[in-house]
Amino acid sequence: MAEILGNTVQQSILLHGAKNNSLPHSLLFSGQEGIGKKLCAINLAKTMLCASGNACGACPSCVQIDHGTHPDVIMIEPNDKGNIPIGNDEQEGSIRWLIGRISLASVHNQRVIIINDAHCMNIQSQNALLKTIEEPPAHTYIILISSERNQLLPTIRSRVAEYVFHPLGDSDLVSILEKSGIDRQKFGSIIPVAGGSASYALTIADDTLFSQLKDAYSAIASFVCQPEIFSYELSPIIQNIGAYKTIDLLINIFRLHCSTKSAVPWLYSALDQTHAVEIIKILLELRRGIAHNINIRMALKGMLYSLCFAK
Repeated sequence: MAEILGNTVQQSILLHGAKNNSLPHSLLFSGQEGIGKKLCAINLAKTMLCASGNACGACPSCVQIDHGTHPDVIMIEPNDKGNIPIGNDEQEGSIRWLIGRISLASVHNQRVIIINDAHCMNIQSQNALLKTIEEPPAHTYIILISSERNQLLPTIRSRVAEYVFHPLGDSDLVSILEKSGIDRQKFGSIIPVAGGSASYALTIADDTLFSQLKDAYSAIASFVCQPEIFSYELSPIIQNIGAYKTIDLLINIFRLHCSTKSAVPWLYSALDQTHAVEIIKILLELRRGIAHNINIRMALKGMLYSLCFAK
């Protein structure tokens, strides 16, 4: 797992457990998006099933895992609607389908189940999976991956061994951006806003999207300084990169505003730090509401009006 940047302690512990058959059978990899949780889960599966036991990347098992065709590695991802449904035995990718697959004998000695973005399971799906997580079949390992651990039921969280992953360092982000062919001149703008996430860094490497986020930041900041009618529409950005990522990146920009203004010429100088902090609180409240299908546009507008009225 040495090729995965960051979180070396977590990787070392997991690798040691895999090689010594001491891993818990149900695990949770938690931490923000884009910090290597899924890559680590895949490499862990390779280590457990690799012919050499070292995730060599070249043996038939490792190659099958890379191509998503290994019979004993099942990857569950959210569907096009962003959900992991409870479904039925015939609905591939659903929780009941997964439970049915787990009940069958494995082809090799060990089997690894990876549920990416596990928080996208609704309550029914999580409850259906609970017994399997509590008592997995022999030689079966279940890895839940989540950037929103609090959306997992307490009964789920209490039955897994949790490994918390942390944001990547600036040097790690530089390496990732370089490997992705991003212009080095952009690094100084991208890295402070990425918040330690490779996914976010690569997202805002898109000039058009980064410009839209800056416009959203400026619209919010200018409204708080000179409240009139707030008409900025976040929906084009949300439709492009999703609600969580949109709000997270705006939070990162306002945090950057609080930390320094002189080094970032496009930050809105008229906004004082006190109100920038209040805006961050509003955005965090919006973020919590996403899971409950909050109307982001109306909620943001209402909370900004309340902030300005209180001012």
